[in-house]
Amino acid sequence: MILLTEGHLLALLWPLAGTFGPLKGQIADIQGHDGIGLTLLANTRKEQVQIENKIQSWVSQMTAGEEIAIRRKRLRYRAWHRGTKEMDLVLGPFADAHLENYDEAQLDKLEALMNEEDPPLLKWVLRQEEPPAHVDRSFLDLLIADHEARVAR
Repeated sequence: MILLTEGHLLALLWPLAGTFGPLKGQIADIQGHDGIGLTLLANTRKEQVQIENKIQSWVSQMTAGEEIAIRRKRLRYRAWHRGTKEMDLVLGPFADAHLENYDEAQLDKLEALMNEEDPPLLKWVLRQEEPPAHVDRSFLDLLIADHEARVAR
């Protein structure tokens, strides 16, 4: 159950103005409705208002942009909280500088690199060892170049 004030509810449903009559009540219960839309129960009158495909398409358009934003935030957090301070200082600034400009494919490459363990990843960045064949070398080279530029300053 999601509890929303009338103001929050109206902000959520504003793009659908005209689809339904005025809502009464201060708290609403929003529940899934067979994957087609949402059922809204206003507590004061307990009336059901069906909001079908319009809200589903609107929410799916909204979540596509939110998903990548959440993914960027998650990757930024992971970059700064690796487990070793050395890798925090390599990946954290790299993420801060580049994440906002990366598309899904580039985020996939960064995430694959971040799934590697810290000790070998650090050795690859410091050019102490060659990375294995499964590592995307071109993306790793971007990380190395970024790190070396920061260290040179």
